[in-house]
Amino acid sequence: MHNEARDEIIEDPRPHLRWDSALAADALQYAQKLAQSNRMAHSSPKERIRNGQICGENIAWNAWGRFTLVDATRLWIQEKSKYRGQKIGSGGDSTWGHYTEIICPNVTRVGLGLTRTRSGETYVVARYNACQTHGSTPYDSRKGNIFKNRRWQPITGGRGHRSGSGAGRERRDLPQGGHQFEIMGLDDFFRDLKAFKDQLRR
Repeated sequence: MHNEARDEIIEDPRPHLRWDSALAADALQYAQKLAQSNRMAHSSPKERIRNGQICGENIAWNAWGRFTLVDATRLWIQEKSKYRGQKIGSGGDSTWGHYTEIICPNVTRVGLGLTRTRSGETYVVARYNACQTHGSTPYDSRKGNIFKNRRWQPITGGRGHRSGSGAGRERRDLPQGGHQFEIMGLDDFFRDLKAFKDQLRR
């Protein structure tokens, strides 16, 4: 599904992603950590350095019932309908940032991990060999409508709408009923990334 989403960018093609077992192992390890802590939060930048580069990350959670890697990926890709060309980190990333990580042109490899708790909760983590760059867009804006969507129009100025990510909330505090989904945004991550880079410069 990742590559299908990337194939939809017709005017600015990007390579298909390849499965990376090391990234998958990292993703599984972090999914298990989330399940053990009963919290939903992105890993810190320093927790996802591989080969000297900060890796990208998407995470998702489901309260109960069958929830697979495909289901999580489908949720992330559905954010395409909310993305209108905003710059990464401009605000509102929690509503479309998972999708833009999937189509990020610098990403070439991906690994996913899934773990389930005894209470039926599912945690899914995807790790990518490259991270989105703050202030960038996942396409060449000079090429206009790059998606297979005639209604797509890039935003020219202004900021995206910011929405809460729910970071750090314990799962037991969330309502239980039907399928309860939560996917984490990038706003908190970029704040952590800036602090991490500032620390490296000292």
